[in-house]
Amino acid sequence: MKNSKIVLPFEQYRRQVYGCWLGKSIGGTLGGPWEGRTPPKELTFYDPIPTAMLENDDLDLQLVWLARLRESGFPITGTLFAKGWSENIQAWPDEYGTTRRNLDQGLLPPLSGAYDNGFTAGMGSAIRTELWACLAPGDPDLARYFTREDARCDHATEGVWAAEFLATVESLAFVEKDRDRLIAAGLEAIPADCRVAKAIRFVLENWEKTPDRRALFEKLDAAHGHQNFTDVAINLAITVLGWCLGRGDFGRAILAAVNCGYDADCTCATLGAILGLLDPDGISDEWKKPIGDKIALGGYITGVNPPETLAELTAQTAVLARESQRVYGSRVALGKAPGAAKAPAVRYPEKTSALLRSMDVADSASVLSDYPIHLALHYPEFVRVAPGKSGKFRLVATNTGAKKSKISVRLRAPLGWKLGGATAKVLSLPVGASFALAFTATPEESAWRPYSADLEIETTVDSVPMKATAGLLLTIPMRSWTVDAMPNTEPLRPKNAKILEGASHFVDLAPHAVPGRVLVLQFEMKDFMTRNSLRRFVVQSSGQTRVWIAGKQAIDHDGAWHVSALHRAGKTAADVETSMPTRVTLAIDGKNPGPLFHAVGEAKGNCNRWISKLEYRAAEG
Repeated sequence: MKNSKIVLPFEQYRRQVYGCWLGKSIGGTLGGPWEGRTPPKELTFYDPIPTAMLENDDLDLQLVWLARLRESGFPITGTLFAKGWSENIQAWPDEYGTTRRNLDQGLLPPLSGAYDNGFTAGMGSAIRTELWACLAPGDPDLARYFTREDARCDHATEGVWAAEFLATVESLAFVEKDRDRLIAAGLEAIPADCRVAKAIRFVLENWEKTPDRRALFEKLDAAHGHQNFTDVAINLAITVLGWCLGRGDFGRAILAAVNCGYDADCTCATLGAILGLLDPDGISDEWKKPIGDKIALGGYITGVNPPETLAELTAQTAVLARESQRVYGSRVALGKAPGAAKAPAVRYPEKTSALLRSMDVADSASVLSDYPIHLALHYPEFVRVAPGKSGKFRLVATNTGAKKSKISVRLRAPLGWKLGGATAKVLSLPVGASFALAFTATPEESAWRPYSADLEIETTVDSVPMKATAGLLLTIPMRSWTVDAMPNTEPLRPKNAKILEGASHFVDLAPHAVPGRVLVLQFEMKDFMTRNSLRRFVVQSSGQTRVWIAGKQAIDHDGAWHVSALHRAGKTAADVETSMPTRVTLAIDGKNPGPLFHAVGEAKGNCNRWISKLEYRAAEG
């Protein structure tokens, strides 16, 4: 029949899901010790040989989402994940730290992933797609929807497309076994001209012509290599490389991937999961026995009660999958299961889940609430607003409740801001209907610019009050002038120095550079987030760069390194004892300055946190 569902035998599904989680754990444990080493030594097995599973964020974050869904029920939304990021995940490297910083400043998904993020093309979302595939087996459209809601919390563009590629492959792996057809389906799901697609096609076009793994990797690295070892394009290509060269053998495939280096725990974990889905029996005891079945959870995960074993994880996944298929009307159904556990409660009415799925919210918006009113605040192009300038905003309210309702919305400006345009509206809205408030927000000048201010959104739905807040951000002010040559001491600021308004921690210097001269920028900052006075300053551009902090030279580099991470910044970072406020002066070669990145974070620890509650002012005195 045309509308009949595909029924997936439960025992087959259960075996595939267990194989997925087992393969994920084996690959993560194999690759974990070699993460970021390119190339590592030639491994032929685990090295070191483990006695238990290694903890890995590839699995840890999915356990948080699993726990959130078990506690709260469906639907799957970015607002649910935002709570998880704030309450359950104390991880700060790369895109994770950017997301936490944006959330701290009142920016919610999907803007939290797209704005001020040097790791939109990181691996953080691609490594957590297996749960969504397992909750939408054989239904790649649904798996991609779940994945996008997750991935856009901390990524945009390439990072999201990579996750959609994998969700497609992994979902279809429940009903399709042919590698080439699976990869083709994944590629059809993402833009053909994106970097992820190009890197994967490079492997597909070359692996049979260059079957030697070392030679093939050298070609791939030359064509698609990246300074950032977590770059998603080359890492997904490495996963596909291992899959092709493995020729159906689990061990040979994951070893081919790990021996390419880069984000080795992620490439191996992802490949292991795919192969475990396709052929659970293809994972031999030699790979299974060293890690066992007991899950190792990272200490940075808090406030959740995760499953203790892969078997328990598989059982919990199956319960959620059956509920997912019911709530979202999936074209695939699971067969009858013996003694099926009770499903979690549904958070909103099922019609709301379908309505939320149909909505397309741009990267430039923060979703402030889902139900019974969906509020999406669309920000100006550059998000931040300069004092005395009016930023153009648009708040879209949609009735996602169960019936036609009288909805009122009123905006209240934070201290130091003025609102203009449409700031209030009352309207009776049918289910699924929307109205918009187009308004301006104008900040006043102040001695110090706060890190964020809360725009209050007061709403009522049939006289029931609700409240939401959204962050309003000021630009980052810097004094700007040029000098003849790279100075050896901190340059003195002239009286006519202009003010450059930075719209994020990434600033395009091209409009301000003068050929043959050195561009100088200066600002003052203070923070109240850490008790000690040691801070890590990171300053990157594409030209020679010198940085003075509190009058002393702290950074000097050639502009070749562009990984905007606290713990991987190399010579572009310095740990400095400071007092508050602190003056920072940058001198940058004007020949090819490129974008400027600067940020401040904690100096101690391996994966330090960005300091989000920074206040700035243009240098004075």
